[in-house]
Amino acid sequence: MYCLLLLGQCILLSFAVIRESQTFWLNSGGYPLRLRQLVQSGFYPYLAFLSIMHWGSWPGRSGSLWSWMLWGFSAILWGISLLWFSWNNVENLLSGRGLHDH
Repeated sequence: MYCLLLLGQCILLSFAVIRESQTFWLNSGGYPLRLRQLVQSGFYPYLAFLSIMHWGSWPGRSGSLWSWMLWGFSAILWGISLLWFSWNNVENLLSGRGLHDH
C-alpha cells in the first residue's frame, strides 16, 4: 500500500510541476489537450484524495521500518508538491499579477 501511495505522490508532484509551467498552458510545449484537461480539472480532487489517503495511513507503532521509510518519503513528496504550486501563486501575488497568472 505504501508503494502505491508513493507512486501517487510522484504523480501529484509531476502534475504540480507541469501545472505551474507557462509552456504547459500556452500549447507551446507539445502537451496533449487531454492531459491539460486532466490536470486542470483533476488536480485539486487528486490532491485532496492523496492527502486523506496519506494522513489516514499512518503506520503506527506496529509499522515496520520499511513502511515508515516509504510513508516518510511520501510525506516529503507531498510537502514539496504543496510548496511548488503555492510558491508560484505567492510569487504572482507579490509581483502584482493574478493568482494563477502564467
